[in-house]
Formats: sequence, structure tokens, C-alpha cells
Amino acid sequence: MNYLKQIIAFDKWEELHPLTDKAYRLWFKLMKIANASGWDEWLSVPLLKLKSELHTSSDQTIMNARNALVQAGRIEVRKGKHGKSADYRLIPFNEDIGGGLHGVNSGVNGGEHSGEDRGEHSGAYYKQNKTKQNDITNLNINKNAPARDKNKIPMFKIGEV
Repeated sequence: MNYLKQIIAFDKWEELHPLTDKAYRLWFKLMKIANASGWDEWLSVPLLKLKSELHTSSDQTIMNARNALVQAGRIEVRKGKHGKSADYRLIPFNEDIGGGLHGVNSGVNGGEHSGEDRGEHSGAYYKQNKTKQNDITNLNINKNAPARDKNKIPMFKIGEV
């Protein structure tokens, strides 16, 4: 599972399927836990851990957030029995290069492409590939100024700089 692609797909999906703040945060916390576990399919997470992660003392808040994600089709839950932790399974989005979402629970449609065939600047955002170099040719350097002690902090008068 590609962590970043799942987060981007979830964020796009959530724009069309708004969740409560706690449900939104719960999904991200479960993703973090899944990533830390090495992407186990089912995650056993104690209620106390989720309450801590979501900064709440209420069991009901966690249950409401969990139920919202189940109803939205983003997670599956196996309730714990006799004091055992519940098990959670994240429903992954299908990853593709298009980034479009189709259907309520389907996520992003098909393929494992990395985007090479779409061109470098095909998305809404792109990272600049060239490192911008600082232009040091126009710095005013007084070669006749006395050398400063490296241990002293330069002092300026107000308006002097």
C-alpha cells in the first residue's frame, strides 16, 4: 500500500463525503498505526490508545467516529470480546495516475502507474526540479571593514540596517 497515495485519495474522497473531525482524525491515526505495523491487514488497537490519539476521554466519541468510518466504507471493525481490543481493517483506495474518484466506496480507480507517461507538469501541483541558486554577485561587501570576532553578536542602532 502506498501511504502517500492513500492519504491523497482519502483527502479527495473526503471532499465529496464529509466526515466529522474525529472520524477524519481516526482514519489518519489508523493509517499511522498501519504504517508502523508494516501494513498488517488487521490492526488490534486498544480503545485507550485511540482515545489518547484523538485527545478525548469519551468511549462514545471513538465509537461514533468508528461507526462513521464503517458506514462510509473506509474501515471494517471486529469488536473485541471480554476486554480485548477491537480489530480494524482499513479499506484501501485503488491507486492510479488519474487521481479521480469513482463511486462512494470505490476510492481511486485502477493501476499501479507512477505517472511517467503523463508528463512532468500534468498535475495541479508540481515540484520544481531545479535548485534555485542564491545570487551572490550583487552583494555589497566592504573588503576594508575590520574582521569581526566570531563570538560577538553584531549590534545595530535602530534604523541603521
